[in-house]
Amino acid sequence: MGTSSASGVTGLTVLGNANTSSLTTDGTNYDFGGGITIGPDYTMVGSPLASSFTTAGNVSFLGNVTVDGTLTVNTSGGNISIAGNISSTGKDEVVSLSDGTGTGTITLGGTVTSGDITLIGDSGISIAGDITSNKDGAAGAIALTGPVTLTGNVIVTADDHADSTITFNSTSTVNASTSGGQSLTLDTDAGAIAMQGAIGGSTALNALTVNADGAGTIEIANIGTSSAAGVTGATAIGNTSTGTLTLDGSAYTTTGTQTYKGASGGSNIVISGTAPTFTTTNTAIEFNNADVTLSNNGTTTINTGSGAGGVTFGAKVETNGGGNDNLTITSGEGNVTFTGSVGAGNSLGALSVNASSGDGDITFTSTIGDSD
Repeated sequence: MGTSSASGVTGLTVLGNANTSSLTTDGTNYDFGGGITIGPDYTMVGSPLASSFTTAGNVSFLGNVTVDGTLTVNTSGGNISIAGNISSTGKDEVVSLSDGTGTGTITLGGTVTSGDITLIGDSGISIAGDITSNKDGAAGAIALTGPVTLTGNVIVTADDHADSTITFNSTSTVNASTSGGQSLTLDTDAGAIAMQGAIGGSTALNALTVNADGAGTIEIANIGTSSAAGVTGATAIGNTSTGTLTLDGSAYTTTGTQTYKGASGGSNIVISGTAPTFTTTNTAIEFNNADVTLSNNGTTTINTGSGAGGVTFGAKVETNGGGNDNLTITSGEGNVTFTGSVGAGNSLGALSVNASSGDGDITFTSTIGDSD
């Protein structure tokens, strides 16, 4: 219908209704000038097939979508909505949904399963169900661009191939639809996870879990703001196999506990954001298993409130050198524990632990500075 460069219909196109059992296509290009509504269910046939929907309006799928090949939707600024699930007939399918010119939204009412998944909704992406890359013959990729709102508890998974990745680009902030109402879980095998937008910066999530297993690297830009929690429950990022966990934001604020883990044997937790703050409300903050490297040429501040929230470093605390990385900790009634040495390789510029308040125990089980 139409060509790759010309519309076959200039106005709104409606194919099917709520009573239509299904719509099946075996063409490659569908170019509509004024938007399209397809309902309820849509199926691509004729593998391998590349179906491209191009329009200068909104695209609405009223039911489920089954992909056999490559599905591309480009709305030139219009909105995209899919009421049901997106599924694939195999493991090398591609789903690419884009607003084209940067003014549209994407609303997903169900789950999405495909080999590669790209979502570009510059004015917003609403996600209700899980997103899964099932590609296993080669690395798959899940990539989002545009602010994300979770309307359900969402699990994003890309672990069928060791190197499959998950990327939330810098404009992809992630917020719950109701404060403390929705959770986010991310999972890869050895593939990288990059969260480059703030998590819960406007509306806090209920819980956040990033790679409870797997050896992939992790980047987390921000959680909440310096004054507002981004997660009300537990935040757990990384595991004892995580290659490198990079915390390159300025604020990590939660109500519940924060736990950061990386593989042992190296500086696999790197704090590199500008003057970062780690804040909870009387709950623990733990950096476990991996050495922590302060690499921001400024002050890293950790504050668990006035209650029982402790602070734990499960291995060494180092810097990137220069003597200008400072660490300030306030833990109220919570204990502070340094399991490994502090500044043995590269010294800290300053270290302050409960200097003005707090009555928790402070324990150093190794040295401050080089023992030789």
